[in-house]
Amino acid sequence: MILFRLADPRFADRPDEAMSGIGGLYGPARWHPRGYRIVYLAPSLSLCTLEMKVQDSGMKPIYAGFQVEIPDAVSRRDLDAARLPSDWRARSAYAACQALGLEWLAGTGEPALLRVPSAVVPLETNVLLNPAHVDARLIRVRPLGLLATDARLLG
Repeated sequence: MILFRLADPRFADRPDEAMSGIGGLYGPARWHPRGYRIVYLAPSLSLCTLEMKVQDSGMKPIYAGFQVEIPDAVSRRDLDAARLPSDWRARSAYAACQALGLEWLAGTGEPALLRVPSAVVPLETNVLLNPAHVDARLIRVRPLGLLATDARLLG
């Protein structure tokens, strides 16, 4: 499986840091509360871009791009959609979504990857990586360089 990641431009030449999940220690997102290492991945750079667009901090003019190769041997599972609250895409449901993500992230015997629906494009999925999982060492990351954000997305 090939996935993609956009990260702060300072990580352009440091893929290990870009995949460390350090950002999760400093801020929450839909699938995790603050204080946990986690990496958000998407099946395309365009979905990565849309996900960045809807973040509270807004778009950056430049991102570091990464292609992430996930071997078949890396453990994974899909989030059970039946467990999602009916309003899971709303900000008011963050706590419920974070609880589901934390159950996976902090759970014993859980896989390295969790596929979750994208709130931006619900028929597509994002993939969460637990960078502390033993399978994370099997993942290969290829830097794509600095990627300029289209100016129309910055306004």
